[in-house]
Amino acid sequence: IIFLSLYSVPGAVKEPNAPGALVTAEQTIAINTTGKNPENLRSLITQKIITETHKTGLTRAYFTYQATPTSSPVVLGAGEWLNRVGASAPGLLVRSLDSSFDYGAYQLVPNAAYIILSSKAPQNAFSGMLQWEDTTLAKDLIPLVSGSTVDEGLLRGTFEDKVLSGLNIDARILRDTTGNTRLVYTVLSAQGVIIITKDEKTLAELYRRVIIPD
Repeated sequence: IIFLSLYSVPGAVKEPNAPGALVTAEQTIAINTTGKNPENLRSLITQKIITETHKTGLTRAYFTYQATPTSSPVVLGAGEWLNRVGASAPGLLVRSLDSSFDYGAYQLVPNAAYIILSSKAPQNAFSGMLQWEDTTLAKDLIPLVSGSTVDEGLLRGTFEDKVLSGLNIDARILRDTTGNTRLVYTVLSAQGVIIITKDEKTLAELYRRVIIPD
């Protein structure tokens, strides 16, 4: 398989054992989840991905665990990662996912984190995301993409449809009471990916970097 991207990254740094990427990134790092409960893992993610300074551009993480202290690290797939960070994703969505996923950050202050999930059934994935909107999507993912807390007013908010200017793609957006975007996602059926992040600017950057199998 040859992979093409809308965006090239000269001199990108990649961990030798990293799984294949869904977006092009300037840097890839590994995060070991062994012994971490969901609360501890979320704190570690916030520190490593959102708080710490990275190279300009995108920093991508992959996640491992070790069954015993002497065993080799095993790379987590999407469903296991969602479970380990305490995300209550609907079964319809989880069943539609491939194991591949990307989590990382676009260099800003603070960094704008993102989640990209690969789906073998994009229509089911979209239906699963709509189900998640009605339950715990905001509570589960806003802290992971922004590092911020979620108040009760935001949890009572509703997602709205929007066609993103300049990209001509449909997205679902959750805004707070002041009108600021707190969570945005799009399901790209042709590419078989779901992009989830904190604002439209970051989503646009990720869209340009999606790696397309050819």
